[in-house]
Amino acid sequence: MRCGCVAAASCLHWTSACGGCRIAIYRYGHYDDDFPEVKPPSELRGLMLGDSVTMGDGMENHDAIAHQLEVLLGQSDREYNTHQIINTGVEGYSTNHESAIFRESLVFAPDFV
Repeated sequence: MRCGCVAAASCLHWTSACGGCRIAIYRYGHYDDDFPEVKPPSELRGLMLGDSVTMGDGMENHDAIAHQLEVLLGQSDREYNTHQIINTGVEGYSTNHESAIFRESLVFAPDFV
């Protein structure tokens, strides 16, 4: 159930019925920060596949595992200037969905999955 739905130029926001947290889905359809399609040369980019656990359903984006990994990499990795972990997790996704989103997400040139 969506409530408080607001569409913006590159983002769709709503408040979750479960826990009342703010959900932001950006232009590529991910529950993640907005990021450029073309990876900057000094960025380490990872891709996370999964279901509601990966997505972080019921929690704010900054509490989801993808963001936590970005923080840890930022604290320990000095080889790259920025770290982008793309969270493609969606509640209810199966292996078939994950396979399809993996193929679609190769356009983002992830360094690891």
